[in-house]
Amino acid sequence: KSNTHSLPRWRVNGPLSNMPQFAKAFGCQQKQPMVRESYCKIW
Repeated sequence: KSNTHSLPRWRVNGPLSNMPQFAKAFGCQQKQPMVRESYCKIW
């Protein structure tokens, strides 16, 4: 079975873990899974 969409966890966790605002709002610390070492800035 194939799907054109990415897995749900990547559709949600991928964008959120790329937002420093998310880490700040939820008190995430460095080295936690939802905090990236570097962020990808597109816009």
